[in-house]
Amino acid sequence: MVGIERLLRRFPVPVWQWLIVTGGVALRLLFFAREGWVPLLRGESVMIAISVVQNGTFANTYGDNSGPTAHCMPLYPLWQALLIRIFGTGPEARYAVAFFSALAACIGFSLFPKLAERAGLGRYAGVFAGLLGAFLPFNFFPQTEGEFETSFTFLAIVLLLLLWLSITAPGNPGLRRAVTFGLALGAAGLLSAVLLPVLAVWLLAPFITAPSNGRRKEWLRFAIPACLIAGIVYAPWVIRNRIALGAPVLTRSVFGLSMYQNNNDIAHADVDVDVKSKAWQVMGPFGGSEERARVRAMGEVAYNAEKLRLAKEWIQSHRRKFIVLTLERIRTFWFPAMVRPWQTAGEALVTVLGLCGMIWGLHRPSRQLAILSFAAAAVYPLVYYIVSNNPRYRFPLEGLLIFWVGTWLAGRKSTPAQSHSA
Repeated sequence: MVGIERLLRRFPVPVWQWLIVTGGVALRLLFFAREGWVPLLRGESVMIAISVVQNGTFANTYGDNSGPTAHCMPLYPLWQALLIRIFGTGPEARYAVAFFSALAACIGFSLFPKLAERAGLGRYAGVFAGLLGAFLPFNFFPQTEGEFETSFTFLAIVLLLLLWLSITAPGNPGLRRAVTFGLALGAAGLLSAVLLPVLAVWLLAPFITAPSNGRRKEWLRFAIPACLIAGIVYAPWVIRNRIALGAPVLTRSVFGLSMYQNNNDIAHADVDVDVKSKAWQVMGPFGGSEERARVRAMGEVAYNAEKLRLAKEWIQSHRRKFIVLTLERIRTFWFPAMVRPWQTAGEALVTVLGLCGMIWGLHRPSRQLAILSFAAAAVYPLVYYIVSNNPRYRFPLEGLLIFWVGTWLAGRKSTPAQSHSA
């Protein structure tokens, strides 16, 4: 990799960052354009966004008059509502959400040089990782479709890691940094519920691993106000759910329905297989008018509670199949079967090389970042092991794996000191 690093050093890092963003977005939109000039897809968050624009209510994720909802966390549907208000729901809106989804992903990749530098791996190792992410989009769909918040969740992870490494640099974290991190925690939770357990583990880790009681107390003086600020930011969502849904839903209300639809006699590990089945569709309110009527009559919280009860009953009586489904989901999360063989091979390489890169990072100045990455890899996919998953669900974590692929390949021949000074 010495020759590649020499080539990269011919240009300053900002030039490469500009290339990552502009070239990466252009590449994604070029592929996206092959789908043609079609209207905005009516996914869950888009349906909520349309309701926000037309009725001023965070509702109707299952269709007209299906009622108030907490099916999605609020930030991304509200962002989509802004775009729909500007562009409508036709092809213009679809290209708008695709553009910003691609932009969020590529901005995340463009921050890899900064993340690598802050972790002690060297800016140009981060440049190489960013170029890999921008120009080898194996997991193409979630970076362009814009129907889901996955690109923004990936960007949030990168920003949170940068903030974390800054806060935990030598010296007292301080109250101002606690407030900053608390604001970021609250906003991240309102964007994507799957980030919450990751962030909780990140907050607990320094307290558990602190070498002395003094250091633990210092960390508590940071973590407690950070959590209080995050709670203040997050509280309006819980209060709104208590008023609109009759229960203080902390994250999303959809867990019971997801468990029911993904753990039954006809369930598969890959949600795409299930979605194509009409029998599967009518099990929930998306494809069944009777189920939508039940949501309206019972309310979303009671409806999901009933579905969770039915899912638990099925699991208790079909433990063997549930274990088989779970093991298959673990496999498909880490080694997903893609549309094209080269994508499937690329995803497998990202998984294997990314984990190797994390192990390599444990023995460099990047040890802290490697530990945080392993924590994310352990906690982030847990929910996707018990409900059907899809390659789009893994993209936020996949971006982090790509970071380690690039930095490991770029720096594996250097000593830790050389890597730190790069």
